[in-house]
Amino acid sequence: MFLLSRIVFMLSGMAIGFLVVYAVKQWNLPDSQASAFTIALQIGLALGNLFFGFLSDRMGHKFTLEIGALLGILSVLLAVFAPSPGWFYLVLFTQGVLAAVTFISGISIVYEFTTAENRPTYIGLANTVPGVAGAIAPLIGGWLAAAVSYRAMFIVAAAIGAVSWILLRFTVSEPRHANRASV
Repeated sequence: MFLLSRIVFMLSGMAIGFLVVYAVKQWNLPDSQASAFTIALQIGLALGNLFFGFLSDRMGHKFTLEIGALLGILSVLLAVFAPSPGWFYLVLFTQGVLAAVTFISGISIVYEFTTAENRPTYIGLANTVPGVAGAIAPLIGGWLAAAVSYRAMFIVAAAIGAVSWILLRFTVSEPRHANRASV
């Protein structure tokens, strides 16, 4: 179920590459504005790494991945309902935090699911299978943006993110607790 939740999560990432493009087009911003948004993303990434590294050590990687999924939903919904371009600093900051959570806990939780003998197989599957979904997600997102609208694509991404969160929250056991119970 963890792999399924990660596949769905990767599909929800269809909006990531289009957030800045949408903001620039929506408010007729100069292209230079994209670099300012990128700074917000990098600040979110740096602070997210610090905070969620600490939090995941104490609360578990599953918990922080759940928060990450909620941040992804929040980010694209903020993009949909942003009343001004200034809101996109928060949108991109949130995406940076999400990237930190995904990197820290998305990789580390796999170590908690298995023993040392099976770890290479689990790591390979946990990175390859969702990676395929991550590779096609922007293609689906681009198609949706062109066929319908950016906002519609963002809403679809948020809905898929909600499904990902539900799967992770209610069908995946916290591996730290499961491993303690089996010892």
